Amino acid sequence: MLEAGAQFRVTEEKELFQLCEEVEDRLEGLKSECEKKCKESGLLEKLESARKSSDSLSILARNIAIARIINEDLKEGETGVLLMGAAHKGIEKFISPSIQCEVIPGTLWVPPPSFPKELR
Repeated sequence: MLEAGAQFRVTEEKELFQLCEEVEDRLEGLKSECEKKCKESGLLEKLESARKSSDSLSILARNIAIARIINEDLKEGETGVLLMGAAHKGIEKFISPSIQCEVIPGTLWVPPPSFPKELR
């Protein structure tokens, strides 16, 4: 693909990704502290529920941001390939209807040796 003129474009906003990771880390830290020190019944379950909700919101926010970048960057007549992890299920809902989008579930992509290491 690279030999044919394909380009790699960043589709994830670094700041948003880092913010989502920070929220997840903090909630995990609170859960860990609670496991050691909390005596209130149900608090641990509430923290775990908050962490799961945070994960879902983080993926949703990232999907919307990624789709916005694709919608802005992909020009008429261009073809794009988006490789996402399974957690990003549903991102196609945020891609512009003017962009043909096909989801291939259950696939695994192994990068060829020529694929840049910094993008793996």
